[in-house]
Amino acid sequence: MEPAGAEPLLKEFAPKVAWDPEVEAYLRGALGDERFERTAAALCRPPRTTSFRVNTLRASPSEVVAAVRQQLGPEAAEGVVSIHPQVPCVVLLRGSGPHAVDYGAAGGREVVVSRKAAEAVLRGAPVYAPGVLAASGGVGRGDLVALAAALERPGTDTPEITRGTTLYDSARAAAAAATAAGSAAAGGSDAAATVAAAAPAGRATEAADMVSAEVAEAEAACGPQAGQAGAAAAAPAAMEEGNGPQEEGEAGAAAGADAGSRDGTATASTSAVARPAEAGAAPGGAETLSLRARRRQRHRQHQQQLQQGGPGAPEQLRHKGRQQAGPAGPAAAPAAAIGTGTRAAAGAPDSSGGAGAQQPLPLPPGWTASSQGPVPPRTGLYVGLARAVMGRQEMFRAREGLALELVQPVFAVPPAVSGLPPGWGMLQNLPSVVAALVLAAPVPVPGRVSEGPGGQLPGGGLRPGLAAGMRVLDMCAAPGGKTTLIAALMGDVGEVVAFDRTHAKVGEVVALAREMGVTCVTAQKMDAGRALALPAAAGRPVGGGAADAGADADAEEAAGPERSQQLQQQPGPQPVSEKARRREERRRANMLKRGIVPPEPAAAAAGQPGSFPPESFDALLLDAPCSALGLRPRLQQQAGALYLRQCAAAQRRLVDGAVRLLRPGGAMVYSTCTINPGENEAVVRYLLDKYGAAMQLVAAGPPFLGGPGLVGRHPTAAEPGVPATAAAGAAGAAAGGHAGTGGGSGDGADSGGERWLTEAEAALVQRFDPAAGAGAGGGDDVAADHIGFFVAKFVKTGPVPWES
Repeated sequence: MEPAGAEPLLKEFAPKVAWDPEVEAYLRGALGDERFERTAAALCRPPRTTSFRVNTLRASPSEVVAAVRQQLGPEAAEGVVSIHPQVPCVVLLRGSGPHAVDYGAAGGREVVVSRKAAEAVLRGAPVYAPGVLAASGGVGRGDLVALAAALERPGTDTPEITRGTTLYDSARAAAAAATAAGSAAAGGSDAAATVAAAAPAGRATEAADMVSAEVAEAEAACGPQAGQAGAAAAAPAAMEEGNGPQEEGEAGAAAGADAGSRDGTATASTSAVARPAEAGAAPGGAETLSLRARRRQRHRQHQQQLQQGGPGAPEQLRHKGRQQAGPAGPAAAPAAAIGTGTRAAAGAPDSSGGAGAQQPLPLPPGWTASSQGPVPPRTGLYVGLARAVMGRQEMFRAREGLALELVQPVFAVPPAVSGLPPGWGMLQNLPSVVAALVLAAPVPVPGRVSEGPGGQLPGGGLRPGLAAGMRVLDMCAAPGGKTTLIAALMGDVGEVVAFDRTHAKVGEVVALAREMGVTCVTAQKMDAGRALALPAAAGRPVGGGAADAGADADAEEAAGPERSQQLQQQPGPQPVSEKARRREERRRANMLKRGIVPPEPAAAAAGQPGSFPPESFDALLLDAPCSALGLRPRLQQQAGALYLRQCAAAQRRLVDGAVRLLRPGGAMVYSTCTINPGENEAVVRYLLDKYGAAMQLVAAGPPFLGGPGLVGRHPTAAEPGVPATAAAGAAGAAAGGHAGTGGGSGDGADSGGERWLTEAEAALVQRFDPAAGAGAGGGDDVAADHIGFFVAKFVKTGPVPWES
């Protein structure tokens, strides 16, 4: 797939991900240069261990292990499938990589897929038709192809390659073009003369079309370059639209008559002599090309320009595709040849010695010619050798179905467990399972002082974090893995309320709960930030009452008729038409059919901001929406500093509601899937500073699989992309507050960079480092190879006043 004259494209998996400059500077200051480099390299690779969480309500881990080993076959080694030693409900499927792949078997054929499809391939999935963007011409079923990834344009979700693009094998096309050019130069002129002589007078256009058809056939058989050489030899009179100079006098008139007969109009620069010839050509039966034919001609010219290495200077066209007036006379010939970029004037010799033939312009190293223009290089983004299940055209026409299956993957990840009975379990990242298990871990009884890293008391004083009959809230539940695990830990006795913002995500939770056989899950479409029923302004109770009615009446009488009309238009119970009532009934019936609990109509009519009063839940899980900078693999990072700040602000708003929804004595777990300390340690610092009198940070475990949190403060930034003052930075440096040193002040001072945790607090949280087990050589602990994650646990020791 390398263009002629270009450097060979190195096919390997060695991605170099570019970060937003502000985000990179912030993370380097937080993690240090060495740790950031290791983390960034690990995020490009998939975890070599796949976690299968067992649904203990329907199967045991030993049953799952036996079934998986039978499915993988006897070739699977003993250590490939095993039960996690610290998390008994998780079955580990161990993989390996990266491996060297021999792409020579592909024979130059290549298929480019989207970034998300390539990331799924790295985790062991095949390629489905919607993920295919480009393919080499002639790829058929059963062919081996090199599989590469295409990134998105910076700041967008649009891939750099348009779906349906055909990649040109420029080396083979150049050889075919040279052969076709030689044969066309020998016999093309004679064929053109024979066709022109056989055509009767007045049918010159039809003869030219026959020559153009031969050129098109040559292009189809031997590639655009061969068609170009054949056109230069067989059509020296510039039979295609806009090619060749326009001369003054009789020669210019003849050329103008020919162009006018094909395009439907003559160029404005044609002299008056052209008009008699034009008028005489029409009775002879000259046929005009249709709009579709003219578009095909222009498209063929454009493709030839791109095949030669660049768009060139496109010819100037009017609104309907007609060639605009250009300079007349001999001076127009070189301008036309340069403007089209496809072929020189008829009979004009070039540097190569051929008549009218141009050498293709070289492409930049790594770029590939295609039907959509030069394609950017995929250096370092090849993810494996695959076998085509569909042909090239079928890949682009199909909307679903398997398109490619991996033969030699870069990472040998065990395949997804698809042959198990429904409801036995699901694929789930290990840190995500740990977050739910941490919520179920024993917690100290409120009112006593905890001692030791585990929060244990000398005389006991512990109670379970989850128990049968409790009412638990999962504030951001989709897709429902942690929700169903919480229900299983409670023995499916009690109530697990699951929130999410869209019907589609709520439907995912309901579908998974049905598959797992869980009945205590209640899924609701709810914005978790608005789930708390806040009191009205000035102490007015939610929903109104007699006192509110009197206050409204006094305000209405004092404000006059205009204010009275505005108060009557405020949200409140309003009469509903019969059509709106039937529509609402249908909507509620559809939600109930899908297993979604619709909101109470009374609460919606009263305009209440939430449906749950304070202290409604015994336990709470807040797996907050985040920047997802810990997910693996990620071949492109486009998150900016502003987005990271917005995520942190939204998480603090969710924390404010979660603290009040939790009952005293209840446990709360806060988790994210990001490595950004502004969304992890900084949020914990915010909760402790604001609600420290009512919330206690306790040990996030067992199990303890992650490392400690970051200590101190950021040395240079108050937030991602927001530098701290020079004096504050100097104070933070003097206090030894660099991340990872463990010497941060951790006090309540407001000066300095972004504040994190003290040493004692950092030992209570779990930070999962994605680089912990993802060594480049593959020699590190595979079981510790996981995504980036963060878990912190709190116990509510008392009520939270509304003023806080």
